Amino acid sequence: MKLILGVLGVLTTHALCNVVRLGPIDCDSDGDCWGAIHRAISKCHGQTPCSILLAPGRYRVVCPGYTGDYPYIRTPGAVDLSHLSGVTFGGESAANPAMLDIDYVHNGCPAVGSSHGSNLTIQNLVLDTTRLPFTDATVLSTSDGGREITLKMKEPNRTEWNVEKYPWLRNW
Repeated sequence: MKLILGVLGVLTTHALCNVVRLGPIDCDSDGDCWGAIHRAISKCHGQTPCSILLAPGRYRVVCPGYTGDYPYIRTPGAVDLSHLSGVTFGGESAANPAMLDIDYVHNGCPAVGSSHGSNLTIQNLVLDTTRLPFTDATVLSTSDGGREITLKMKEPNRTEWNVEKYPWLRNW
């Protein structure tokens, strides 16, 4: 019996080594949590399984800047789980989820993204935005019970939507 408990104790201790816990207090003094979250992610590289568990609270993460071709496609996620396997990311409990507040400062980005990853779990996470991700506009009018909306875009040098890329939008 002692041998079994000893083995279970080692397994439990080993499993706990692969849990990284974060709280809002771990974020930078300006409230940006990008660094804290990515330090936690780096601890999970090569560790399978690994869990990054966020205590209840708000975690503001600024989108990383990307200046290459097609930035709206290739920008890494604000939380980038690329090249990871067997990782769980999110809040500690469904009753008290963590809030990931994405700040679209640069080009915009996926809230949580991954390339070349496998067996990834996102859990107990509320996604929100600090500011709009791509385009800001003023509603000029609505018709058909709100199904059609006429907008005036606020971005300089931008007068219409790209209807080839987004065929469900129409320019007037």
